[in-house]
Amino acid sequence: MNGLVNLGKLIFQKVIHAFVLSRIEVEANKLFKQLQSQNYFQHIEKQKLIMQLADFYCELNVIHPFREGNGRTQRIFFEHLLAYCGYGVDWSQIENLRNVGFKLMLKGSMDT
Repeated sequence: MNGLVNLGKLIFQKVIHAFVLSRIEVEANKLFKQLQSQNYFQHIEKQKLIMQLADFYCELNVIHPFREGNGRTQRIFFEHLLAYCGYGVDWSQIENLRNVGFKLMLKGSMDT
């Protein structure tokens, strides 16, 4: 894989995530500086907050800095970030949606 470090898992014999190791720190610094410049999403309207959190979550997930524990680390980080903004999060609701999406993905892959 020529310089790529496989930090993801294999599903159906395909790599679903890999990131260039030398870019992790650079990209993470860029992302967190952006968060800081946006005052950690404080004092913004709730709907805009949700959109910015979703975008930030995806960007952070792409960086995928750890071999294991990225999801757990992100959940703790986002709990603290949301608390800082005056909100909480119910991960069980998100997990329910994720499970539905995963089941649909599996069904789709079995139908083809």
